[in-house]
Amino acid sequence: RRHPALRRELVPAALTEEPKADIKEVPQDPALEWLGAATDGEYMRERLQPHFPGLQLLQLKVERFTYKPGKSARFSYRIKLLDPVRGQKARHVMHGRMEPPAEIAALHKKMAKRRWSQPRFGPALLCFPDLGILLWGFPNDPKLQGLERVAQPEPLLALLRTLPELGFEPASCESSIVKYVPGKRLVMRHKLAGPGARATIYGKTYSHERGASIHAVMRHLWEHSQRDPETLTLPQPLAWVPESNTLLILGLP
Repeated sequence: RRHPALRRELVPAALTEEPKADIKEVPQDPALEWLGAATDGEYMRERLQPHFPGLQLLQLKVERFTYKPGKSARFSYRIKLLDPVRGQKARHVMHGRMEPPAEIAALHKKMAKRRWSQPRFGPALLCFPDLGILLWGFPNDPKLQGLERVAQPEPLLALLRTLPELGFEPASCESSIVKYVPGKRLVMRHKLAGPGARATIYGKTYSHERGASIHAVMRHLWEHSQRDPETLTLPQPLAWVPESNTLLILGLP
């Protein structure tokens, strides 16, 4: 199905029609003439569906929309999907940017040279040249490198099993996104279970390296609280993972 904004006319339809979108107002920008299509959740759901073989995309919502007139737009798609064979529903996130055709082609060429982690669902990197859109599938993020080590259950379990501070060896991990601002920060919740023990940990990933100093301060405050019974109860910082700029914190009981 062709979106109205994709009709090649002297005046692009994106500038004259109001598409059904998840944001209140879609900017009208001749440099980004397919912005109306990119912010139409139903249209993008149909465009993405062929790239998720064996799965049914039930819903797509546009989130985290930012815009620089005449230059670029950034957004993320929160996707609800269904595995019809297993009868299981799940959530997935793709995020990306829109730029004029020449710029997005150059960015795609550059990003295609990098190694990306295979997401649980769909492609790691996807370009729609006709729309001027480049998308990344979670946990891939060009600004948050190493995310796959701390955002996916299996790699995270391998890391946690090396931390004696956790107090047990987790056998399973159920992960969910608490808050995600692509390119800037990610907060995740991980519910762990092992022989006779359960715990919840939180991971906060930064786009900068100041998280190391945040971890040091939190560690100092927590150790002080262990010596002073009158101090407020604080969550225990478990580790700082420099490869992914991620702080791991043990949730309070």
